[in-house]
Amino acid sequence: MSTSPTLPVAPKQQRRWPKQIAVGAAIIAAFALTTTAPALANTPPPTKVYASNQGWTHPSVKPSTFMLYGMTSTPYFKSLRWQYWRTTSAHATGTLWAINQGCQPLYLCHYHPHPLRLLLTVVKVHGSVHYFYKMAATFYRNGAWHTQVAVFKTYCSTCTIPVWIGPNVWPYL
Repeated sequence: MSTSPTLPVAPKQQRRWPKQIAVGAAIIAAFALTTTAPALANTPPPTKVYASNQGWTHPSVKPSTFMLYGMTSTPYFKSLRWQYWRTTSAHATGTLWAINQGCQPLYLCHYHPHPLRLLLTVVKVHGSVHYFYKMAATFYRNGAWHTQVAVFKTYCSTCTIPVWIGPNVWPYL
């Protein structure tokens, strides 16, 4: 039976491998830090939404409740569950609460729930805040899905406090 001879390893080579591995690991770590640190520094802040019916105050990320205006009998969104929230769009499901169309007097009207899908798009900037400007609310009522679009802006040229403005039809988003 013949055995193949084993080659001896020189003592100098045995001592160099740990140093080479350590130097290689240090170079890789330094490269990783120099390439990820600037990327993290350039990460934009999360896009926000003005969902508290108080103009330019209280922007939020993934709110669970969305108040469109502060008046009595206005519709609002509740129990929002966000499927995603990105820098350019956000999508949630929840409930639209609104009074029945034509109910008078308003103080006697009751709110009724309607299934809701909410999509926020079109990002604008106010000061340093990136915010969603456009909203598409799709809700289920009377056996069919309906979609209304609203934008967050001032109501008139001399107004200073923005609100969500949609079509002048029920539920008056």
